[in-house]
Amino acid sequence: MAVVPENLEWSLTVPSVKELVIQLPATVPTRYIRDEKDAPIAPVSDPSVCIPLIDMAKLVNPKDREMELQKLHVACKDWGIFQ
Repeated sequence: MAVVPENLEWSLTVPSVKELVIQLPATVPTRYIRDEKDAPIAPVSDPSVCIPLIDMAKLVNPKDREMELQKLHVACKDWGIFQ
């Protein structure tokens, strides 16, 4: 078993998100809010921004199935998983 230096065992001085959920705060603590001006901006021409859209209804439709399966295959291969 690896030895963990004492100064690295617990460095969190703020409550964890789990603790916050238990407390049911009325507002989100400011330390968890990111200002919109700090948000990363991706150019529209960036292909990584083109999130694949899979129409599940087309997967069961015989005339559309092949094309949608290809899109699903590429989405799984390139993105790893979808929601």
